[in-house]
This record gives sequence, structure tokens and C-alpha cells, in this order.
Amino acid sequence: MATIPPPAPPTKPTKPAGSKPSAGPPRISRPAAKRPCQGIGLGSTGRNQLAADAPFDDFHAGAFTYLLTRALWQADPSTTLRQLFDQLAVNTKTLAQSARIFQNPTYSLPPGQKTLADRPPYFTIPDRPAAEGAIRPSNSSELEFWLGGIAPQALPAFNRGAQFAIIDDQGRTLGELEQTRRSGLIGYGTLKTGKLPTTLNPLLRETVRGIPADLRLRLGITPSLQGATATITQALEPLGRIQIAPDNIDIWLTQTPEQTLGLLQPDGSPLPTSFGPSKETPTDAITRLLPQLQSLLARRLLHTLGQNTTQGLKLAAQVHDVKKPSKDRRSFPAGRQIAIQVTNPNDQPLHIALIAIDSDGHLSVLSPTDWETLSPQPIPPSQTTTLPEPDGPFKFILMPPAGFLEVLVLGSTQPLQDALKGLRQIARSTNTRSGNPLTLQGDQPLEVTKQLFQSVSRLYTIREQSTIYDVDNRQLTSLSLTIEVTGPV
Repeated sequence: MATIPPPAPPTKPTKPAGSKPSAGPPRISRPAAKRPCQGIGLGSTGRNQLAADAPFDDFHAGAFTYLLTRALWQADPSTTLRQLFDQLAVNTKTLAQSARIFQNPTYSLPPGQKTLADRPPYFTIPDRPAAEGAIRPSNSSELEFWLGGIAPQALPAFNRGAQFAIIDDQGRTLGELEQTRRSGLIGYGTLKTGKLPTTLNPLLRETVRGIPADLRLRLGITPSLQGATATITQALEPLGRIQIAPDNIDIWLTQTPEQTLGLLQPDGSPLPTSFGPSKETPTDAITRLLPQLQSLLARRLLHTLGQNTTQGLKLAAQVHDVKKPSKDRRSFPAGRQIAIQVTNPNDQPLHIALIAIDSDGHLSVLSPTDWETLSPQPIPPSQTTTLPEPDGPFKFILMPPAGFLEVLVLGSTQPLQDALKGLRQIARSTNTRSGNPLTLQGDQPLEVTKQLFQSVSRLYTIREQSTIYDVDNRQLTSLSLTIEVTGPV
């Protein structure tokens, strides 16, 4: 075998005769190694942890990378890096659970530079405005655009019928684009009004979402039930909007070793109230689970409302411990009383609704709770309110078991009368008193969600016979608050 000899030691160069001494390297007044770093270090996960490659609507991507990209596209100069990262960490942790991974993002600051976290995300005011996407160069007559600024849960509303404003570098609207289809984060559409600017990659801001009226719940079958797939498929057929899917699962149907059937979250955690009697047939289990599956479908529909965008209505909310209301928190022990502080930063009044979604997928309306007058007062412009009302009969106390609770904050320029009338009928049928929250059961979650969309949008058919709700973000917006419930107090 040939042996590769070691490299020869470097030789010291000799100076030619008569040469002048070199001036040497320039002197540095301060060693580079001791100069303070002017940045912040972001980590997708902690040490000895995995980073999730999470499923989205029709593709996979790194959970932290996708959410960070969206956060930077949506970044508001008034938001600090610390605020951006705190919400990013919560969202990443929640999303990673769908891939059954515990992921806890981290960030670090240089010594003596703690104030960096209180600066804007880019440490300066960006040259271009925030946006949801950008038009890409294409040789086709169909416009092609990238949608990295869209919230993951809202992706189903960006297939057909969504509309965007085409803006210049100063945020001025130059035209409108209507979406016709999407593949992953690449959208396709046609120019509706105006003309394309000559700038490279014109920016897009969302104006209208096309929420599919026939959106389905994707049900996964665990290996314990693979032999019953045909039976389960047949049992689901009359339900219409619940289908067995191979991936991008919203909820799993499983069978335990004790032969009880129930539901699992995408991360594999059980929905305790979903498990039935021993030796139950799959057909009987589907019949029993139908109300819970409908509630989970309503949750998916509400999630398509997504989060605040760069254009349209704005909404801000914080979660507080009632005993220590000075700090926004997202993790509390069971038994703690909390409240939601909602701020209306718009120049018009905003009607607010709070919907809690527990770990079993059950929906409860926390506000408004005046089931008699149906005339809740909106939040005036630039004002903040606390919900539930401090002096009201209902106290928002976090109950065990440990897990995650979502509070969806809806803000609308309209009083949502259709939804409120439906809620009043439910409240009367269940003898729920005004001031108390209303838990939705059976087909009520789907019906109330339908009434909510009808209050602020129209239902119409577009290309390829797709029926959608066109939800204008200048009339309705939402904000999702994920709250972690830990062990008891």
C-alpha cells in the first residue's frame, strides 16, 4: 500500500539583499476577539433535542424554520425581538408536538448586550414593507408567487379564491391578484386589476381568504385498526366531511390493547373522553364519536382564519394571571384563574368573541355571554378590555389535566348577529344563564361556525365548482393564544 508522505514543513522566506524592512501588519487598537457581537443567536431546539420536520397542508418543512420565516415576513417594527421569539417558541413547541417531538427553541445574547432583545427584529426599520408573499419570475401567462408569510393553519384558505393586493416598496397598492391554485408554498393566479410593477419580486398582501365550505377533517387509522379500514370508510360515508387520509392527519382513530376505540391527537396523546366500552365495533365507535369529530372539524375551519396579517384589521391580546396581571404569560398551573386582555389598535370599533378549544377538541364560547340582549358592546378604537369581565359571574379557571388549551380571539367590524342568534338558541335549550360560558355539543360547533362565516362573508362557487366563503380581512381577523396547563398549584 502506498503511503502518503506528510507535508513538508513551511520554509521561512528570506529577504532579498538590500530590501527595506517591512512595515508589518496594521495595528488594531482593539483585538477583534474582544469586540462585542452585534447579533442574537436563535436555536431551533435545545441541546440533546430533535428539531421537528412537521407536516403542513400538503408538504413537510422544518417547524422552527417555517415559523421563523413567517414571523420575519410579518414583523412589525413596533415588535421587539424578545416578543417575536417568545411567541415563536410557543408556536414551534405546539407544532412540533404534531410530529411527536419535544422541541424547545432557544436564543442567546452576547455578554452585556441584553438590550438587543428589545430592538426590532431586523435591528432597524426594513427597506421593504411586511407582506404575505412575493411574485416570482415566470415564463407562463399564469402568475407564480411565494407564500412564506401565510400562517400554517390558514393554508387551506389559500388554494382558490384568495385575493392579494400587489404593493410597491412604499406599501402602495398597484393592483389585485386572484389565486387559482397552490402547490406547497407556491401559489398561482391571475391579475384581477391594475398592472405589475417593474420592481423585482413585487410584494403581495392578503385581502381575502377563500375558505372551502366543504373543508374536511383528515382522519388517520393506526396499525391496530388497519384490518377494519374498509368498515370504517363505509361508516364515514354518510358523514360526508370526514375522510381517511394517509398523511397530514388532523386526528387518529385507534384501538387499545383492551379493545376500546378512541381518538389520538397528531402527537399521539389521547383524547380521554373519546374512548368507549370494551369490544366496541368500529361502526358503533364512529357513530358514538360523530359529535366529537364534528367539533374537531369546526376547530379546523376556525383555524383557517389564521392570525393577524400585514393588511386589514389588527388585534392584540395577552394572557394574565388574575393575581399578577402585570405580565403576559402562556404557561400556568392547573387551578389558576386567568384573564385575556384584548386591545383594539384599529380606528374603528371591534366586536370581540372568545372561543376556548380544550385538549379534547371541545369548543366553548367564553365571550360574549349575554344570551338575552344580543348587543355586546364593541371595543372602541385604541382601547383595551379584559375578558371575562372582572366583575362578571364567570371566572376563567384552568382545570386539569395538564396539556394545552387554545383560546381563539375573533375580532369583527360586524356585530356577528347570525352567530349570536344561533348561540342564544343553544343557550336557551341548555338553560345556560347570561354571563356563563356556553359549551357547544353535537352538531352545534359546525352550525355556529357556519353562522359566523355567514355574518362576515358570502358563499359562492368559483372555478372547478369549488364553493368557498370569501372572508375579507378588513372585516374579520383572529388571534390564536396557546396556553400550557401544567401540574396543579
